[in-house]
Amino acid sequence: MSDDRSDPSPDRSLSEYLGIGAAAAGAVIAGGAIGFAVDEGLDTVPVFLFVGLLVGVVAAVAFVYGKFRDSLRRP
Repeated sequence: MSDDRSDPSPDRSLSEYLGIGAAAAGAVIAGGAIGFAVDEGLDTVPVFLFVGLLVGVVAAVAFVYGKFRDSLRRP
């Protein structure tokens, strides 16, 4: 009886999961960076930093949700 547990999922490789995580992190970092740049340019308190982070988090959640929804639809 052979039990191979080294592969976490037969239809997804580790690099695909790392790509999803990297894209989600990139969305949050990009949103924060854009918000920070706007705050620096307008010389304001970090209002746009928080708005940018919020937009980045929403984009990351939407991206991850879409990827996993698509993976559940695959046969």
